[in-house]
Amino acid sequence: MKFQHLLAGALLASLGAAGCRDSSVPAAAARPDPNVVIARFKGGEIRRGTIQGALDRRFAAAPKPLSSEVRKAIVRQIVERRVRTAMLFEEAEAKGFGKRSEVESRQAVAEDRTLAEEFLARAMAGAKASDAQVAAEIDRRVAASHPEEARKFSHIFLRAPESDATARKAAADRMAKIRQEADAGTGFNKLAEKWSDSVTARGGGRIDWTLRRSLNKLAAEAIFTLKEGEVSQVVSAPDGLHLFRLDGVRPGTPLDMDAVRRNVRQSLDDEAKRAAERARRQQEVDAQGAEFAAPEVVARLATAPGGAGSQVMAHWRGGEVRGSDQLAVAGWVTLAPQPLAGELRTLVENRLLAAARRAEPISAELTARVADARRLAVINSYRQTLIAGLDTGSTEEEIARYYRDHAESLLALRDFEIDALFFPQTGESVADVYTAGEEVGDKLRDGVSFDDILRVPVRTGARLCRAQHGVDLTALGQTSLRLRKALLSLSAGEITPAIYLDGPQTVLVPKSCVLDGRGVAFLRLRALGTLPLPAVRDSIRTALAKEKEAAGIEQIQNRLIAASGLQIVVPEG
Repeated sequence: MKFQHLLAGALLASLGAAGCRDSSVPAAAARPDPNVVIARFKGGEIRRGTIQGALDRRFAAAPKPLSSEVRKAIVRQIVERRVRTAMLFEEAEAKGFGKRSEVESRQAVAEDRTLAEEFLARAMAGAKASDAQVAAEIDRRVAASHPEEARKFSHIFLRAPESDATARKAAADRMAKIRQEADAGTGFNKLAEKWSDSVTARGGGRIDWTLRRSLNKLAAEAIFTLKEGEVSQVVSAPDGLHLFRLDGVRPGTPLDMDAVRRNVRQSLDDEAKRAAERARRQQEVDAQGAEFAAPEVVARLATAPGGAGSQVMAHWRGGEVRGSDQLAVAGWVTLAPQPLAGELRTLVENRLLAAARRAEPISAELTARVADARRLAVINSYRQTLIAGLDTGSTEEEIARYYRDHAESLLALRDFEIDALFFPQTGESVADVYTAGEEVGDKLRDGVSFDDILRVPVRTGARLCRAQHGVDLTALGQTSLRLRKALLSLSAGEITPAIYLDGPQTVLVPKSCVLDGRGVAFLRLRALGTLPLPAVRDSIRTALAKEKEAAGIEQIQNRLIAASGLQIVVPEG
């Protein structure tokens, strides 16, 4: 089968597409010839026109300047990918793979999907959002955007209410000394860590990029009049005294309103098309009287495919889908009922829409797209079969060796033993939990041990996790990247600064240490060790299986390229 026939239609680029130039031809006169043969291999050849689009995209995305070596590598990657695809199809055909019943079922599904998508694309071509919807969304995006200048700064705060004259005088005297030390060259962040009553003190008083409108008036007037590196005068506020140092300025950028309008129109029109498509799919289901088995019934395919294989999963006037049909098409099973049930519904919808499309004339271009879809179904099915046949099992000796080699280097095998103190936020105000965080910071600065603070938390309702083993870094990263980063920066015995968690849930150790809702947290790393082998055996087995599968896929790819006799005629495209 000729390669250019294998991928006919879908991969052809227009004659005017920008392409590779012969360096001997002046740039102004060079025009890419789509008929130039880029590579030859067993039974076929690759012409520039079939890969022009892929070349253009990869060349455009590559770092500039684009060296000859990089161009050659990109061309080889694109060519080899297409050659492997062609060789897979040839090998599958030689083995009669496409005549297997489950593969024929997948080919039929691929054909239905192609016809259904084309039918819907034509039917939904006029669907678009109203001008009023677009205008409202533009207004919303403009209101939610942050084009104005942002600043990051460091902050020292001494708590002293205006009503307490004695405390106010003491705070003023201390702030004057702090200001003198800062002017004399003492690090501002060290001073913040030593003296500040703010919850940010243990982080050196650092506050990340902030917009002017996010600050109260007094702070904004002080911070947004400073030059970078400059320290403000003492700012008096009802609750105490503040000192600021400007650490950076991020200039504002005006909105490109034309771009906003284009993006809004595109996204809302796409949404309107999707809504119209869903409605049209439902219309076809209703018109044909299609009915589906309950999701829990469909789920039995995952647990008992043999017993559920003959059961009708969906039926309509003139057709039905049985469990065995769906399993053959899916090529996978799942314990969750909804995905398999959703796949069943899509399969039926596409079949009904494809039947409607077949009732109309079909162009040569659509016929070619259907043929490509059917070939791709064979290729994907054969590829899955090859991968499924790889030996990815691991012996106990391999698991033990992996454990010995990686126990000290892989985070997944490290045992983070922690203490956690969490003050949950009640209501929308953060003031209460920030105050609790400040009190903990004050106690730590005064030499109170974290163990004593854990024994008697500064606020009722605090959540405590003591001596927890087996922190799940993956789950923690998914719920609080900031807390994960802080934990990984600790040495044994160290405590994180107060860290605000915005919920709804932060998982430290599954089931035994889960922090619900928003609030302020402190973590202490008690010790860093290695998890015992029995606790990580399954994860090591999974990692080894992935490694073996990757190595097996690479061997298959190398075998296909070797068997193809590939010769790249124009190395730089």
